[in-house]
Amino acid sequence: MNTRDQVCTLGEVLERATRGRRLEPGDLFSTGAFACGTDAAVLKPGDVIECALEGVAMLRTTVAAPAQG
Repeated sequence: MNTRDQVCTLGEVLERATRGRRLEPGDLFSTGAFACGTDAAVLKPGDVIECALEGVAMLRTTVAAPAQG
């Protein structure tokens, strides 16, 4: 995926992500295909998120169900 193909611009992603938060050096944003302007959760247990820096590393995370407490 290229940023030009995304539903939201990078500026919109950053604006939304920084509401009430401060960015720190080294913060990483992994962009995807969420719908801008919505708060709907689109990830569910078992989903896999992959974030890669080509030729450097890949981070793979599996979404888990919330802990029962």
